[in-house]
Amino acid sequence: MANTQAITYVRLAEVLTGLGMITEDTARRVLDEAASYAAEPIRRRHEIACALESFGVAVAIHSEDVDFADAHYGWLLNEAAALTGGKVTVSGTKRPQPSPPRPRRA
Repeated sequence: MANTQAITYVRLAEVLTGLGMITEDTARRVLDEAASYAAEPIRRRHEIACALESFGVAVAIHSEDVDFADAHYGWLLNEAAALTGGKVTVSGTKRPQPSPPRPRRA
């Protein structure tokens, strides 16, 4: 049976603590900061990403910044790794280059 619970800050806190991704203290702090809307359903996808970022389990790259992602690829990966509290490190990375466009057939 599918899980039909609405996504809220409260639900995210339950899931993230249940998975061991955040502590009870972190959940409580974020829920205190979001007290006025913590129980309201999160309807927009980008708001879910923002909520995960506020719990410290995600790094957001805003669409306006995508053009600059190549220049900061290593930094972005290190920011993501920092969320793990040292359990993950990133080294020796290379940003894959896009394939050249294929010639069009006439």
